[in-house]
Amino acid sequence: MLVTTSAVTGWTNSQVQSIPSHHGLRALIVTASYVAVTVIFFFAKFAIYEYWVFSETSRVRAAFRSLRQVPRTARANRIP
Repeated sequence: MLVTTSAVTGWTNSQVQSIPSHHGLRALIVTASYVAVTVIFFFAKFAIYEYWVFSETSRVRAAFRSLRQVPRTARANRIP
């Protein structure tokens, strides 16, 4: 994620070098590209977490749940 954000921001910066430096437009465009990539990654992570990791039918969630339950259920049956 960091590498992609840095690459896109660097590429945008190299593309706007023809705009005079005394205008704030260059900084605005580069900042907008950074924000756009960050927003895209936010929604991608949200979708992955919402629909794959934390969904009710998630295999990942079931695997973590079974890791927690196996030590409890594998104990010997001890009646006090």
